[in-house]
Amino acid sequence: MSRHLVLTFPHSLGVPGGGAIHCRRLATALREAGAEVTLVEVEAASMSLAKRPSPTATPAAARVREGLVAAGVELRSVPQHRLAWWFDGAGVARELRRLIERRPPDAVLGWWGELSRSTGLLAAHGIFSGLLAAAPYSLWWKRPFGALRVLQHRMDEWVVARTARRVDRVFANSAYTAGEVATVLGVDPARIEVVYPPLPSRFARPDRVLSGKIERLIFFGRLRPKKGILDLIAALGRLESEAWQLRVAGSGDADSVLRSAREHGIGDRVTLLGELEPERLSDELARAQVAVLPSHEESFGLAVAEAQLAGLPVVAYDAGAISEICESGATGWLVPTGDVAALAAALREALRRPDETARRGRVARDRAQALLDRSPAETILRAVDAWRTSRREVEGR
Repeated sequence: MSRHLVLTFPHSLGVPGGGAIHCRRLATALREAGAEVTLVEVEAASMSLAKRPSPTATPAAARVREGLVAAGVELRSVPQHRLAWWFDGAGVARELRRLIERRPPDAVLGWWGELSRSTGLLAAHGIFSGLLAAAPYSLWWKRPFGALRVLQHRMDEWVVARTARRVDRVFANSAYTAGEVATVLGVDPARIEVVYPPLPSRFARPDRVLSGKIERLIFFGRLRPKKGILDLIAALGRLESEAWQLRVAGSGDADSVLRSAREHGIGDRVTLLGELEPERLSDELARAQVAVLPSHEESFGLAVAEAQLAGLPVVAYDAGAISEICESGATGWLVPTGDVAALAAALREALRRPDETARRGRVARDRAQALLDRSPAETILRAVDAWRTSRREVEGR
């Protein structure tokens, strides 16, 4: 059965971040599962309320687009609204009308609030509508925004929560996110399905064996405080007597990381690699022995899953959905969020107990492999097909 799915995304797919990676991988997985896929992105580099920058035409962004096109994914873009991301739904709705006039898709899946102006349009044309829920909604809802706080909450409710309640199905990227969608956005749990993100097989290391002295650590992700990179530097500053080297991969505030490392007396033991292409990151994971990923908030924890797939035990904060994919004591070490002393203690144990660290790496690899073997694309396509069948049965009565 041929299906045409449209995915929308709230900013450029070439901007670094787990959401963009997740969306690109899902589009490719749907294409590999036999669906025709169109990706509609908003031409913006962020979702702030101030004037948002347009995405930079970098070689990395160009490679992202080339890769999607090579996989058979159609790319379309809509301009960002002049005021704020709250109003981007109007541009997305115009683009969806054009697509419907050309050939109505079978399903449209939004990522955040892009379908705020489109749910009625899709229902009128008999098109399945869905939300790909992949955000820490409670933290977003609680974020301070000065004098605009009341307006902010009202607009978030209208654009995001109302849209989530109006779509036909919500696909949450973890059980943790499913709970947030129900409690924060007010969606009926019966309309929510957990669909873990696709994982790339390139990271898999089925023959990985950790042995000998543990000293090669890796952090990969955005270089920003909420991802825990500064907490990690502070924790390693407490382990000067241990033998370790840290390699840091990712884009962001590299100067703050280097400055913090120097302040803690470990500047010569921290190497910044910048943002890496997937193949290069795969090589770095193959050489590392422990992944340290102390993010303060995660709706899934893509980096944690990827590290485990590479056979690496993980030291992380027990934040958001992390405990769903990393089991403390079995596949890594989880400590309370923000507890730098506990983070340092977990790292010390990982360095001093090489046999236990290797064991947790093996279990981590097997657990992540089970995630890899799931097919999120097939799950979504089955849900779309079931909805279409049910609709035809109702219309035939």
